[in-house]
Amino acid sequence: MKHVAYILKHSLSLLLWSIAMLSGAQAWGQNNLAISGHVEDEFGDLPGVYLVEIDPNDRVIGGATTDMNGNFFLRAKSDRNRIRIQFMGYETQTLPIRTTKSWRITMQEKAQKLKEVEIKADRRQDIGLGSIPSREVSMAISHLEFGENIEGISSASAEDVLQGRIAGLDIVASSGAPGAGSQMRIRGTTTLSRNSNPLIVLNDIPFEGDVSSDFDFNNATDDQYADLLCVNVDDIQSIDVLKDASATALYGSKGSNGVIRITTKKGRRGAPTVKYSYKLTERFQPAGMKMLSGDDYTMLMKQAYFNRTLARNESYADYSRDEYNYNPSFSEFEQFNNNTDWVDAVTQHGWTHDHYLSVSGGGERATFLVSGGYLTQSGTVIGQDYKKLTTRMNLEYDISRRIKVTTEFQFTYSDNQKNLETYGTILGIAYKKIPNVGIYLQDAEGNDTETYYNIRSNSALAGSQKNLMNPVALAMMGQNREQNRRVLPTARVQYYIVNPSLDEKPFGLKYSAYINFDINNLNRHQFLPASVSNYNWDNEAVNNAQEYTTERLNIQTENKLTFESDFKNGHLLIANLAWQTASATQTAHTTKSYGHPGESLTNATTAAYLNYLVNGNSKSRSLAGLGNVHYSYKGKYILSGVLRVDGSTKFGAERRWGVFPGVSAKWIISEEKFMKPLEKYVSMLAIRPGWGVTGNQPGSDYSQYSVYSIDTYGYMGGTAVRPVNIPLTDLRWEKTRSYNLGLDISLFNNLINAKLDVYDKETTDLLWSNYAIASTSGFSALTFKNDGKLQNRGWELELSTDRLINKGKFSMDFNVNFGNNKNIIKEIDESIMNQYNDNAGAINNGVYLTRIQENNSYGSIYGFRYKGVYSFSYENFDKAESEGKSCPVARDADGAIMYDYEGKPKQMMYNYMGTKYKFQGGDAIYEDVNHDGSIDEYDVVYLGNSNPKLEGGFGTTLRYGNLSLTVFCNFRYGGKIVNYSRMSAENMYTDDNQCRTVNWRWRKEGDVTEVPRALYQQGYNWLGSDRYVEDGSFLRIKYVSLRYTAPKKWAQAIHAKALNAYLTANNLFCFTKYSGTDPEVAAQNFNASLPGVAYDTSRTPRSRDWTLGISATF
Repeated sequence: MKHVAYILKHSLSLLLWSIAMLSGAQAWGQNNLAISGHVEDEFGDLPGVYLVEIDPNDRVIGGATTDMNGNFFLRAKSDRNRIRIQFMGYETQTLPIRTTKSWRITMQEKAQKLKEVEIKADRRQDIGLGSIPSREVSMAISHLEFGENIEGISSASAEDVLQGRIAGLDIVASSGAPGAGSQMRIRGTTTLSRNSNPLIVLNDIPFEGDVSSDFDFNNATDDQYADLLCVNVDDIQSIDVLKDASATALYGSKGSNGVIRITTKKGRRGAPTVKYSYKLTERFQPAGMKMLSGDDYTMLMKQAYFNRTLARNESYADYSRDEYNYNPSFSEFEQFNNNTDWVDAVTQHGWTHDHYLSVSGGGERATFLVSGGYLTQSGTVIGQDYKKLTTRMNLEYDISRRIKVTTEFQFTYSDNQKNLETYGTILGIAYKKIPNVGIYLQDAEGNDTETYYNIRSNSALAGSQKNLMNPVALAMMGQNREQNRRVLPTARVQYYIVNPSLDEKPFGLKYSAYINFDINNLNRHQFLPASVSNYNWDNEAVNNAQEYTTERLNIQTENKLTFESDFKNGHLLIANLAWQTASATQTAHTTKSYGHPGESLTNATTAAYLNYLVNGNSKSRSLAGLGNVHYSYKGKYILSGVLRVDGSTKFGAERRWGVFPGVSAKWIISEEKFMKPLEKYVSMLAIRPGWGVTGNQPGSDYSQYSVYSIDTYGYMGGTAVRPVNIPLTDLRWEKTRSYNLGLDISLFNNLINAKLDVYDKETTDLLWSNYAIASTSGFSALTFKNDGKLQNRGWELELSTDRLINKGKFSMDFNVNFGNNKNIIKEIDESIMNQYNDNAGAINNGVYLTRIQENNSYGSIYGFRYKGVYSFSYENFDKAESEGKSCPVARDADGAIMYDYEGKPKQMMYNYMGTKYKFQGGDAIYEDVNHDGSIDEYDVVYLGNSNPKLEGGFGTTLRYGNLSLTVFCNFRYGGKIVNYSRMSAENMYTDDNQCRTVNWRWRKEGDVTEVPRALYQQGYNWLGSDRYVEDGSFLRIKYVSLRYTAPKKWAQAIHAKALNAYLTANNLFCFTKYSGTDPEVAAQNFNASLPGVAYDTSRTPRSRDWTLGISATF
């Protein structure tokens, strides 16, 4: 906590200094000249007039404001200074102080000369190059203004608001649990062994987090990544998404996955404004799989036992289970005669309360905004509870025309009680739990007690079921609490060396700098009590606790010179030269223990058996020098360029520096003379070519050094210290080269706007972690290795309107966007493929092959082709032939039956690594690709990939008077999902409960069905195949929001300036062929069993909900 104390101490000093700056000027010279007076116009007194004292250099020294009677009083620092008097709608006056002590000032109204003029207003945009007109942006950048776009939407994070709104930005929620993160990809997956989430930039400051391999920006999970988006949604002014390398090269090695720039709201001059909003949301889960009742499940299990092929020493009596026979004499009869809907038992309606309060305002020299938000959210699965507190402050103070000081302070605290998922998700366990077992222990009369029931360890049921934890008990008693505290203070200074406003000379020179501290403390506490399982209290699996604490401190600085010129002859030039530094420090502490004597002693440090204790720390530093330039001639020929040089301590001395250039251009054709006849129709027609290079760093430090560790196994009987890695002094930067060609079109005075981009990205020198090498080297692996090429190609289209229909009180807007991306692994060394494609034992039930292959996409799925169910057994071959039904016999490529050496039809069999099984009637049919009569590794084929072919969103806003209705939808087309939940619920192989689909299973010879027979612990009816690979396409009505703005007189009745109310329905409908609960399934990371593959394991799905909200401005 020493870093916390340090930062809070200096942050408090920074804030106090800022406040002092706001009021200090008034205190200067309090013992000097006292001035009082009165300000009026021709009609009488003028309250609220600003009077400021300025010195000969135009620096603001002090000030005052007239009261309700037009009177003022101030103490001047020097009689050589001047007083400037300003008031909106009146001519500004500047008067010398001299020795005058009593003033009477008459303000003159500004002359209002009205004439018909044509005004071309253009929004300005700051994308890191400086503030430039939006029409001059030459890079592939999408902009989203918050405000009306998000008001009424209850969202705890920015990524949920962005989903479906930006072409080329694919966002998939990793879970519907409170506080869960999202998986974000800009123009596909750019790297394989690293995290592909984009860089987050908040108010021009990148979020640094790459401080260790345990927790860093590039290796963070989706939930950890969500912490980077810790800004309250209500504090966000706008978001820019930087897509191509000509834009992201500005951030060098940090921007290889794209960049999301967040700009927060700031204070505005004027009287203080107070805004309060409240949103109430009720959330519930969409319907999932329907599971078997107790009776149907019991019948299924008896049939599964009966279908077994018995060994010589077995009989069917060996598979008679008292748990399934409803025998009253069975000691556990009351526990096994229930009909429990476990999914219903673990789900609930969740509630969200979202409060937000902000105060903003400012005067002549200073503006401020202070905001705070408090959100509480209960999940749709029992045991989930989330609280989040956010505060933010922004102060801007103009010391003079040349000097401006800004301070920002943000504090975020989150407290997330998650489900403990060490042994699977709560929903996943609920789907598996047998239905005839009750939640609670029952007495002899069958009445529930207050004790959770767990199947006894001596039960005859298979271990996978009897040791399956009670999901209700696990959700309610298992502890997985994560608390996160984050402090972000920032100080900025801006000094105009030459010409603050370009009004004295045709150029200006500005110096700016910032220092940012980012401190994050994470505490995670986990405890698994014995009461949720049948294990003894001293078993390591239960009554175990874990405490995990990390503390991260990142410090970033930037010093920048900006040159800006407007030569009045059509030339505009903005150039920046900057130097950035970053340092990151992390400490981590993990403690694990078991055998806690009671469930009230849950801390890992209490008296128990300590079985894990690890402390670690990591440091990294980086430097960067960059220069960029933006040039415009006559507003139609634009050229932008950037050159960034990054230095990192994660490489050897010869590879420490990475160079990342980027260049883009824009030709606004519509400004040419030959387009004059079309100016009524074509407001904007421009092309935008761009090129750039970005990079990536290793995920851990010190790989260029020999790292030593204590060998606890000893050396020749004693403890020793030994090197654990081979130094990698020649490791190279992973680099991504990108080309982009864009087209901008606006029609009918910007009524219709379109943007089309086509791109090609290629990543080379891919970084592979833990590359296996020969043991003769003395080491098992290299920490990293460079090899391979990864390509992403695609196109994006954005279409929007500005008051497409605008008649009287009615208006309408429409927007739509599409994004297409194709990902291909172009090159990869055979040794790497052999390492990652080592699938020994993978040709088995419930398993898909892990495979990386050239010319296929990352996230590709490999398995068997499922062809249905054999109607007849091999013994009934003649009958099958006569009825034209299937039978397990081998056929050649022409469909002809294959015969063995005895002239008999060759029976199909599973044959892999010495295991052979002859298929029978009711077994699954798999395509024999090579027609050898065996199902084995040579029959594995490509089944598709999890990357969508097309993604995007569309929506419309209808307004009539004070009412507005917004409908927004998002969609994905293509992208395969491995429905593992369905695989578990349809295999009929174990004691787990099954879904109702299995009621259509094969039961007798000659049955024609798509569902195999029930077969307990035998057969190969659920090999990894396309039976469980489903199309993840969907069209979702993301939200429908109705907003009402109350008449002014209603607002004034409560002394408010504005009053709004809104009702929103979220995730109203989802149109999809996917059989799971929700087709929004995130792809697995590279180190998972199926890297890049969307793998549905029954995580908490996206909820359906409604929101009722109000907002008032005072």
